[in-house]
Amino acid sequence: MPKIKGISAFALQIGLYLSVLIWMTVIVAEPVPGRSSLSDADEDSPLSEDYWFSPPKVWNFRRHVTRAVAASECWPRVKFGLLESSAGCPNGAWKSGSVRHLLRSTSSVSSQNYLKADIASDSVTLHFCMRDTEPSENLEEFDCLHVVNEPTFPPGSYCLFNGQRPNVYERCPAGFYWSAVGVDDVGHDGNRQYGADRRDIPTGEFFPTFSHYYFCCRNDSSPSEPVTLPIAQSFILLPLNSERKCQEITGVKARMFSLFLDTEGESYFGHPDKQSAPYAATEVVIEGGGSCSGDRYGKGLKLHLCYYSKS
Repeated sequence: MPKIKGISAFALQIGLYLSVLIWMTVIVAEPVPGRSSLSDADEDSPLSEDYWFSPPKVWNFRRHVTRAVAASECWPRVKFGLLESSAGCPNGAWKSGSVRHLLRSTSSVSSQNYLKADIASDSVTLHFCMRDTEPSENLEEFDCLHVVNEPTFPPGSYCLFNGQRPNVYERCPAGFYWSAVGVDDVGHDGNRQYGADRRDIPTGEFFPTFSHYYFCCRNDSSPSEPVTLPIAQSFILLPLNSERKCQEITGVKARMFSLFLDTEGESYFGHPDKQSAPYAATEVVIEGGGSCSGDRYGKGLKLHLCYYSKS
């Protein structure tokens, strides 16, 4: 009987060894991208040594193809947001959400081709892309987890929407300063989401008749000096009020357009604490067509926006 047990244990070890060997064979025998199998390679055109020793793709633990990417192809993993463009949110880990404002019928956007916004006779719904800093199984995001250098925002002259919790709205990514915009709605929206426990809209305070949006802006380089940001998909940034010029970004064209929100008379913009701090390019439009700058009250808000795309 002991001998039989010994034989059984040996057979079990052999079985486990063969199982591992078969599993490894299946993994290695995956087809080369672009071919149904390795045997499809033409004998006169063998795979180069560069392919075998410096493959452009590697297998991760889920057997998904992971590209070798540069940090410039990845958005920083910090809390911030963008207005959603007509092309949608960038690839990777983002949450999409929207905020509806009850406004007058003259609200408008200068180019419908750039911004995703629902403009009705009595309201404007803005759509946002909020950076998700939590681990993601999105393939593009998995690629970016393996970059050598963690991506950061470059010096420049531009603004983002803040993505922090409302009680820490003054906390921005390194190099940015916070500012604010207040939207005074014409109507009363008792169903509005307040945003305190939401991560799919910008940092702010959202009341039935008034909303505060918080921004993160920087002004540590000329907007004419090109910077590098991910350009796989179109996106929108806000220029600085002091510059009123789109930040140049390598590889894409910048087009400035505007969004006019026909609000009540107590909308505002600027920096509540320091007048010299950078803030988003926004005008308070006075009833009758004029405009002013600074922390002034008026009859509407005009936001200047920059749309970036490869074409």
